[in-house]
Amino acid sequence: MRIRWRRYLLAPLVGAGIAGALLAVDGKNGLTQLVSLRGRTQHLESCLAELKAERSQLVRTVHRLRSDPLAVERLAREKLGLVRPGELVIRLGHGPDDGPGLRTD
Repeated sequence: MRIRWRRYLLAPLVGAGIAGALLAVDGKNGLTQLVSLRGRTQHLESCLAELKAERSQLVRTVHRLRSDPLAVERLAREKLGLVRPGELVIRLGHGPDDGPGLRTD
């Protein structure tokens, strides 16, 4: 009697093991695909967190530019190189685009 029960219990376990092995190597729906998707999900979640932080910084910058005229002027001077009429700009040291000497704008 014991041998029959073992056969009846062993056959489904072996079948489940074979089915599990086939699922693991199935390219489209297998465990390898699942692991790959989990890794991609983690990567996209970290990218999303970085984008949220960047958006928060940009929202703070926009708020500051809307409410502080000096921030607008500072940004125009630093990023665009704008000067007020009559100001004299003296650049010490020069980069590859700058010529030697003094520049007045």
